[in-house]
Amino acid sequence: MAIKIQTKDTDIPVEIGELKFTFDGSDESVVEFRKWASEKRKELAAIEDKARKEENEEKAMAEMKELLKVIFDKMLGKNAFDQIYELSPSITIMANYFQQLSIGIGEELESRAPDSTIQKKAKKYLQNKNKKNKNKKKK
Repeated sequence: MAIKIQTKDTDIPVEIGELKFTFDGSDESVVEFRKWASEKRKELAAIEDKARKEENEEKAMAEMKELLKVIFDKMLGKNAFDQIYELSPSITIMANYFQQLSIGIGEELESRAPDSTIQKKAKKYLQNKNKKNKNKKKK
């Protein structure tokens, strides 16, 4: 009997309104994303703090818009920010989209990880099989 396993695509589909994008869920991309997204969240928080303290809100909004453009284009592809911003022309909303996107991608990546119960069952099966093989050799 042949064992058939369906292959899976690493791309994670992302829909924002009517727009459709993909996030590269390959190992290399995920490692880079986790480091990179953490840094960008800190940068966004720093700009938000700066905007609260400064009276030049326009400058802070421009900085935040530029950072969000870099973030969305890196995560979802070139010009992704422009397409999304056209639907929702608000930096606050875009920052919220980034937060939702980060959480969603994190959850999707976690759901793709092997199920721990399956891993435990496989480990137990292999241990039992090894015990049986050892017992056969002793006889």
